[in-house]
Amino acid sequence: MNAVRTKEWTDAQRRCRLSDAALAMAKELGLAPHSLVKNIPNRSEPWKAPVEEWVRRLHEEKFRHRRTSATAAPSPPPAPPTPAPRPEIAVPPLDPAPHLVSDIDAAREALFARLADGELDEDSFLAAVDRVEYDPPVSTGEIDDDDARMLRRRDCFRRFADLFATAAAKLDFVQSITLFGSVAAPLEKEIPRHARLRRARVEIWHECKDIDLAIWVSDLTRLRELKRVVSDTSNLWQTIAHAEHLPGIPHHQVDVFVMEPGSDRYRGNLCHYGQCPKGKPECAVAGCGAQPLLRLHADFAFNPRAPFGPHAVVLFARNPPLPSSV
Repeated sequence: MNAVRTKEWTDAQRRCRLSDAALAMAKELGLAPHSLVKNIPNRSEPWKAPVEEWVRRLHEEKFRHRRTSATAAPSPPPAPPTPAPRPEIAVPPLDPAPHLVSDIDAAREALFARLADGELDEDSFLAAVDRVEYDPPVSTGEIDDDDARMLRRRDCFRRFADLFATAAAKLDFVQSITLFGSVAAPLEKEIPRHARLRRARVEIWHECKDIDLAIWVSDLTRLRELKRVVSDTSNLWQTIAHAEHLPGIPHHQVDVFVMEPGSDRYRGNLCHYGQCPKGKPECAVAGCGAQPLLRLHADFAFNPRAPFGPHAVVLFARNPPLPSSV
């Protein structure tokens, strides 16, 4: 250490009233003399701790794992008796496992480096450490878990659609059932609505919100039978989900778009309510409930091509499909 640097450390120790032990801790932390002087509390900062206490707290924060591992290390067990010699077997040497640094440790190290360079003061540093520990950075494992969850959700929706189609096909007025929308299409990556991933601008697989089913029916007066199939399938799925530890699918996540055979005309949605009219604000839409359990939405324009898109899946067809008139 040159004479200038030695003088800087001596002046910092004197001005900050540091003990030799605290000075050694500051050097081990990688702090610079000017960082110590910068954190001397003045009269307008009565909440600030003395530099000696601050350095010791930082040292404890950074190296507590070293102290914990040293004190928690068990004493070595007594050596076992030497076994009888066995024939040697050639075993290829194993590569030593790399040292894995967690995302939280890496973030904390980066904060200490910024503190040592004078980029952060004490208050900003401590606040940043708290954020890292209580809201850690998004890890690769967390992204993989969310991706797997979105894929599992999509697969559950598809299984539900198959169960529903099998049951609804037994109704003679049901002519055809098609699955469309995001559940039928290949998933794409997007920034989700979850706050942590959205703040980090991390993309995961699209989250399917509901199941879109287009159903061609020849008799609108029997919609209650179709609604019963939705309810029965939801109950069946609850049993499956409980046994296989899968997410549940309530009936309101099943959107049934009622279509007219031959013309492919959209007539409305199967209502989620068991009573029609229910007396809800949405029941006041003009024409809604004119045919019981057939719901109309305000300011909603159905895309007539959606059930015929490239990714739409025909789950059931009683007769050979007719060419669409759309």
